[in-house]
Amino acid sequence: MTVADDGVGIPDGDRCGGLRDLARRAESWAGSSGVGPGTGAGGAGSTVFRQAPL
Repeated sequence: MTVADDGVGIPDGDRCGGLRDLARRAESWAGSSGVGPGTGAGGAGSTVFRQAPL
């Protein structure tokens, strides 16, 4: 699943508790998660993804 926006993004080095929990849960199910640039001009915003085996 991928969710993306064109907002202000997540400050460098600032991983809030929700993103840490997302990563832990993904790893516990042999999956992965991450954060990348958003869909706005110059990559503004954030993209958050989670992958899990079916």
